[in-house]
Amino acid sequence: MGCNIHLRAASVLATLTVVALPSAFGGSDAAGAARVNGSAVVLTDKGLVQGAVTEANRTFLGVPYAAPPVGELRWRAPAAAAPWTGVRAAMTPGNKCAQVEELAGNTLEGSEDCLNLNVYEPAAVSPGGLPVMVFIPGGGYVFGSNTDIDPRALAQKQNMIVVTINYRLGALGYLATPALGAENAASSGNFGLLDQQAALRWVQANINRFGGDASRTTIAGESAGGAGVLAQVVSPTAAGLFQRAIVESGAGVGFTTQAAAQAQGARFAADVGCTDPAEQLTCLRATDVTTVLTKELLGAPPLLLPAAMAWSPTVGGPVLPASPAAAFSGGTYNKVPILQGTNHDEWRLFAAGAVRRGQPALTVDSYAGLMRQLFGARAAEVLAVYPSRNYSSPTAAYAAVATDIGFVCPARTVDRAVAGTVPLYAYEFNDPNAPAPFVLPDFPLGAYHTAELLYVFPRTGDARFTSEQVDLSDRMTRLWGNFVAHGSPNPSEPTWTPYTQTRDAFLSLAPSSTKMINTFSADHHCSFWATAGV
Repeated sequence: MGCNIHLRAASVLATLTVVALPSAFGGSDAAGAARVNGSAVVLTDKGLVQGAVTEANRTFLGVPYAAPPVGELRWRAPAAAAPWTGVRAAMTPGNKCAQVEELAGNTLEGSEDCLNLNVYEPAAVSPGGLPVMVFIPGGGYVFGSNTDIDPRALAQKQNMIVVTINYRLGALGYLATPALGAENAASSGNFGLLDQQAALRWVQANINRFGGDASRTTIAGESAGGAGVLAQVVSPTAAGLFQRAIVESGAGVGFTTQAAAQAQGARFAADVGCTDPAEQLTCLRATDVTTVLTKELLGAPPLLLPAAMAWSPTVGGPVLPASPAAAFSGGTYNKVPILQGTNHDEWRLFAAGAVRRGQPALTVDSYAGLMRQLFGARAAEVLAVYPSRNYSSPTAAYAAVATDIGFVCPARTVDRAVAGTVPLYAYEFNDPNAPAPFVLPDFPLGAYHTAELLYVFPRTGDARFTSEQVDLSDRMTRLWGNFVAHGSPNPSEPTWTPYTQTRDAFLSLAPSSTKMINTFSADHHCSFWATAGV
């Protein structure tokens, strides 16, 4: 089954002062932002930005946090944004980062000039400083943007600030070559992670000016964004930039070794015609972005498991000395409270998407063949644990395998590694009837990858929700809001029991049935995967 859909899915600290703007702007509110006819103006460390004000929210969109990484700044660590004069309009989104939008027919979208962020907050901002969530969007490291979610309702309901960020993607974000390593070993292969850190530094320098409390910053992300959160939790260069972390479906998303990244970089350089080592960087930086995008996915294998990303962060060097799995196991990470979870049916979205694009549904025989392709001599053991007869179809059996080995059990491994050292709250999202992006006859998507985002970041009046799903969304926004504010989702009903190495405690999030469970590992065969050696 050639399932080739990709996963969807921070400056030294400045003085954190609240700025009172001149009366010419119409007076200032408690957070130091002047109101201007349905808008608000805030003085950042680079200049004034003017955002929009509604009855429920204030929003500042497309605010640059770093210089455009173009020309000589392509494939370099993010540089400081230039200051501006006058008032910069921040009422429409900025560019998304250059990407191949596979879900839109492999169209080329976005721009290299994309290192911008959005700030969403309640309309009435308290002077004491609101807790802050910085959300890293997913997209398999090759697509996605800071407008993929709408956090206005979450910000308003939970009295918090949500910042959504862009970061470089694909080859532009993760290329590694010997020449780039010689130029700056700290950045080669990890430009996207460095962008995330630049955005976090912007938050530390500026969010108090928007009414936020920089000392209560939570990094959050889903899918590749969740993997980005894990990378920042284990990155020494991100120390002090956040105080808690939320990881949604990110633990199994891949990282790459230096050797593999260098080999991929050599292939990419050859594909774009930059093979002369002496001129390689000049050639690469002169290559037009359309060529970069059209070549970056050449030869990428079908995505059969989430660890097999076309591009991903590179392990080794100051930014990411060890993989998250190794760092957590060794205890070398930033010790912050973590809220982490997965969805019950993660891979159904990808399996169904492949069928929807015309690939044949698996038969009993082709399912067995795919297991042999993925697991070699251990395939018979996998098939014994996941026999197709136990599922609605062989494709559903494959989706269960990929869900468990690719998302669920890696998350539990992280849970077990950090439990007892930091507070860890584990969840499973399990609404079998979550509103789906498409319908495939006889193959319900269940609690698919990304489904929980609809509940954490609800759109007011979403007609797709039943009353029970509205209640679940309200519960989840309270839990997430409590964690962002206090580092604990409690108080909640039921009480969310922390995970420990002796207490396999997960909060099951389902309509009319939110409860603590202890069957998570057995339900997903995590003991099998821990000993299977695959």
